[in-house]
Amino acid sequence: GSNVFENFTQALLNSESCYRLKSHNQDLSKNVKKLKKLKKLYVIDFKNNNIDSLPEEISSFRNLMYFKSSGNPLKKLPESFGLTPTIKSLILHHIQLDSLPSNFNHLESLMELEIQINNSETFNIKNSLSGLYNLRSLMIYKNNLESFPSGLNRNTKLKKVLIINSGLTQLDSSFAKMEDLKTLILDENKFKKFPKEVFALKTLQELSFRKNQLTSLPEEITKIKGLKILDLSGNNIPKSEIEIARILLPNCKILN
Repeated sequence: GSNVFENFTQALLNSESCYRLKSHNQDLSKNVKKLKKLKKLYVIDFKNNNIDSLPEEISSFRNLMYFKSSGNPLKKLPESFGLTPTIKSLILHHIQLDSLPSNFNHLESLMELEIQINNSETFNIKNSLSGLYNLRSLMIYKNNLESFPSGLNRNTKLKKVLIINSGLTQLDSSFAKMEDLKTLILDENKFKKFPKEVFALKTLQELSFRKNQLTSLPEEITKIKGLKILDLSGNNIPKSEIEIARILLPNCKILN
């Protein structure tokens, strides 16, 4: 119920009562370092501010729960970012990150991670996301991933994984050990065959491989007994195999 400060200068003038900052279309390239003065912030929402970095002091904010940046070419997050103790939602759109800080997986309160449209040539997150124990939702869209993130099975509360248009060809072997995953969306990647790890996901209810390069549908898909939606649109799977799957999974809606 606190006021939302939409002007960065006004926020600085009211630092003791500034809990929510929403700065859109303000050039903060010369002033973003002053963000460290707003230590009481719960919410930070940046958009089109012409900033490519954030002050290290943000990790000392003891109330920060929500951080969003859109349209800012962030090239890195502060090295101490993983020490931010309370952040629950991290949303990054239109960035230029090639990696995440080494201590990123120390964000024990993080529940939602969304990274969309990363213009870096490559994005290495292989060992960065394992151990985010409260993470419920992971959304990665249009990133040039070097590989699928490893150790996601250690994130025992993770129920939804969406990695779209990010150049994937395979999953990490540890992904087969996911215990409570409900939704897996892998649209617009470069899978030529079903990754075997998928067949071990006993709790999966929604699975999508739209616009990949699949040419067959293995019978092992029927091992996922709880599957309710299977989207195979935009692949070259024979209709006969689709029809067989519909018979073997009568409670699953199969789209092709």
